[in-house]
Amino acid sequence: MKHYYLFTTLIVLCNLSSFGQSNNDRISAIKTMYTEANRLETTQGGVCDETSEVVSDDPWGTGELVEFTNTYKRCDLGDGFTVIHAEEFAYEANYQIHYYLKNGKLFFVFEVSNAECCSDESRGYYAENGTIIRLLNRNNDCECAADFGENKEQTDKLLIQDHQKRYREEFDRICAMFNY
Repeated sequence: MKHYYLFTTLIVLCNLSSFGQSNNDRISAIKTMYTEANRLETTQGGVCDETSEVVSDDPWGTGELVEFTNTYKRCDLGDGFTVIHAEEFAYEANYQIHYYLKNGKLFFVFEVSNAECCSDESRGYYAENGTIIRLLNRNNDCECAADFGENKEQTDKLLIQDHQKRYREEFDRICAMFNY
């Protein structure tokens, strides 16, 4: 009976410790999954669908429209990995966002935006429950041809919630294009 009790206690403790995965453990797992998704995409390419949309902008407010073609790509890479890449344009600006999923769950978002001399990067790391557990930003302080500064971890909860909401809305919009 003692062995049964000891064995049962050990199983419960193991399950509780894996249930309470720390943010650092999750981020480490995300980095591993990200590396694997990129390796699969680079070496195998996966099964991909692509689509595009033409959008118009009136950058000068004169009624003269300028057209831009936005492109979207969704790839099933195997081993449960899916990546979605979007590239969108506006006058003197472009925006890229990359979504990484494992078994249908979003685990990482990488976003880059450029407007004239200003460049900004954001990285969102997701918990299993779909909330951002770490948000990193870096930019070039609008210095033309300048390198990006250091990554800064964002701690403002409202800013993190704003990014999470925006990422989700964009994700849902893009997925609808693929009926995903």
